[in-house]
Amino acid sequence: MKRILLVLFLFPSAALAQVDSTDIRYSWFQLGHVMSTVEAPGEDMDLSGWNFSAAFAVREHVHLFADYESFEVDDFEQATGKETTLGIGAHFDLVERLSIFGRVGYYDVSADDGFATAEDDGIRAIAGLRFMPLPGYELRGGVDYVDLDLSGDDTAGFAAADIWLADGFALTGEVLFYEDGESYMVGGRFYFGD
Repeated sequence: MKRILLVLFLFPSAALAQVDSTDIRYSWFQLGHVMSTVEAPGEDMDLSGWNFSAAFAVREHVHLFADYESFEVDDFEQATGKETTLGIGAHFDLVERLSIFGRVGYYDVSADDGFATAEDDGIRAIAGLRFMPLPGYELRGGVDYVDLDLSGDDTAGFAAADIWLADGFALTGEVLFYEDGESYMVGGRFYFGD
């Protein structure tokens, strides 16, 4: 929680950066620190870890994407897990500085408590909007749906924001709310291409 407050404290000073970017790009990679709370019988679990994600525009309206996250339970470091998504997406600019996107991909998740390992896989679908209200600022929001073979399905809502600190680099943050908890991410996003 302290890290989130520190990032929020830094946002106003970052806003002083003179960045003129108004292009919504679909080629980027991102590295972030993730903190999550999962509702569990008896007591909620706090998780922390790292997320790496990337997207590569391959056609005018088509991009490939990948997402990898590793985490551990804060009070029980032997309990770890990872999530991986690989897929394809489509995007369209509705008007200048407003874009709609959708993605679908293969999703794999595993967890290890030090004694046994559990694995599951299925599909993941994401849909959302990207909007740049001012040059150097971006807002994102949408839904994230997962349907696993053994664990069933879950739908989450997400909201995210970028503040560009330099051409091609933005400070980014995201919050994800799902049925059994929530997740927060802060990190950096590196944009490339047109």
